[in-house]
Amino acid sequence: TLKSGISPSARVQLDLTITNNSGTQLDIDLFHLADFDLQPFISNDSATLANANDYIQVTTAGNENTAEYRAPGATAFLVRPFGSTDLGSVLSDALPTDFDNTGLPFGPGDFTGGFQFTRSIANGDSTTVSVILAVNETANSLVEACILPDLSCSVLSETDCTTATGVYFPDATCVDSDSDGRADIADNCPADPNKVDPDVCGCGVADTDTDSDGTLDCNDPCLADPNKVDPGVCGCGVADTDTDGDGVFICNDGCPDDANKAAPGVCGCGVADLDSDGDGSLDCNDECPLDAAKLAAGSCGCGVGDVDANSNGALDCLFNEELKARLNSALALLNSVKFPNNTKKLKAQRKIVSSLLVLSTDTTSYFETNANSFSLIESVANGGGISEPQSELGKAQKKLKRLRRKLTSEKKTFLRAKKAARKNLQKVIGQFA
Repeated sequence: TLKSGISPSARVQLDLTITNNSGTQLDIDLFHLADFDLQPFISNDSATLANANDYIQVTTAGNENTAEYRAPGATAFLVRPFGSTDLGSVLSDALPTDFDNTGLPFGPGDFTGGFQFTRSIANGDSTTVSVILAVNETANSLVEACILPDLSCSVLSETDCTTATGVYFPDATCVDSDSDGRADIADNCPADPNKVDPDVCGCGVADTDTDSDGTLDCNDPCLADPNKVDPGVCGCGVADTDTDGDGVFICNDGCPDDANKAAPGVCGCGVADLDSDGDGSLDCNDECPLDAAKLAAGSCGCGVGDVDANSNGALDCLFNEELKARLNSALALLNSVKFPNNTKKLKAQRKIVSSLLVLSTDTTSYFETNANSFSLIESVANGGGISEPQSELGKAQKKLKRLRRKLTSEKKTFLRAKKAARKNLQKVIGQFA
């Protein structure tokens, strides 16, 4: 292929394609020879290597004309002066030839040179080798493209591209692989129709900020959460917040408003799991949190044992009930007293009456000691108050003493004394709520 440039310049490109139909792999060496005679000074050429193995530049005295000899992908070169040992002689003798990358720099002299292509072609495959010879211009491939200022692509020579203030690309085409209006040579994302530059996220990934938080999705693990760009502890969509300042984020805090607990435990949030009295039951489940002996208040309340020390059926803490139990015991004992018919019975009745007096005395003492702890019926409380039952107890005490004296009197007198004592005791009982 010949392409003429601005006079006096031109380029010629020779392309040779070989297809292997031999049925086996083909190993082949291909050679190309060039003999340059640059005007106006014949036999006054000089040459240097422009690129290892495959690119030679030739000048003549005065640099009036230049030539470039290029064989992209060549394996080796060889340069010899014209004459008996020139490159034509080397290639036409009967000996095997391998170029050895010698002969440069050359000149001044009459230049001959060439390139060697060593190729292995699998059966059914093809290979193409190219040689470009240029005079007074660069030996670019005739496959070339120019990106113009408006970023459009056009097939122009380097000179014409420069004139058009474009950017020249040798060995390139105006192919637009992704059909985005930008040729691949000017498209930094040639396979991405939506981008011509990688930008932040790279080709094939849109520079999108879904949650508008200022961080592009490609760098935002929480692309739908505008408040986070990292999952953190609680994950995307959940703030890493510690409402109660206990060092545990809400997402992991079973009690987010209780700085003393991160889990409800037994007692729940806002209530400490404490056992103040050390009885094995937490305060939240202990009606008596300061009483190690009780879990429930019972009849006597916390701090007071539900005890019936004298086994009379009334708890000691229930003063009314205890007093009534004692008085009822006295009544029962009084009812058991019988008028003695003989001396033996007299002794037995005296013993009962003596016990009755002791019980009466103890009851009176209990009443006086705990006088402020009793609950009277409303009429008594609004009348004489505690002095009224106290007076009746005193009368009963006197009647019981009189009863003891009457054990030896006539029966009628004894019974009157017993009845009077009973009446006094019953009246006291009736005065307590």
